[in-house]
Amino acid sequence: HQFGVAYWGGLGETPGGIEVYPFTDRPVYRPGETVHFKAILRERIEGRLGRPDLAAVDLRCYNARDQQVYETNLAVTVAGSVAHSFRLPSAGRGSHRLALVVGENETSHTFEVQDYRPNAFEVELSGPAAFGPGAMPTVELSAHYLSGQALSRATVQWWLSGADESFAPE
Repeated sequence: HQFGVAYWGGLGETPGGIEVYPFTDRPVYRPGETVHFKAILRERIEGRLGRPDLAAVDLRCYNARDQQVYETNLAVTVAGSVAHSFRLPSAGRGSHRLALVVGENETSHTFEVQDYRPNAFEVELSGPAAFGPGAMPTVELSAHYLSGQALSRATVQWWLSGADESFAPE
């Protein structure tokens, strides 16, 4: 996480010296869902990062068969970023690639398109955040369906592991 925001992206550098930090709001989507994409563009000028002198870039999306399924042109903001949302086709699963084209150069970012179901239930544990040697902490477990009903007839398996940690007072 970066600043409390989930981050799925990476750094790409074009041969022209422009650094591109592309990311999406999550790493996996269902077919037909909306992808929210953003990229921050920077150029190294005398050892410092600055906003590149770019008016626009192209964004292309390729499916798992490397077929282009989407394309648009994006204006670069005065802050040096681009953002765009688009709906995925209802067909096509697998690893998809977003290509941000900066001049003659391209930086890619991948994400998955899969059929998945969100969790049907949630498990919560509550107990002390810390405890001393020889203490017997009590931890409460609760489980419920996302509709709010208690999870019944569920089997629980658990274990606890520990490790020595160093202590350095502030």
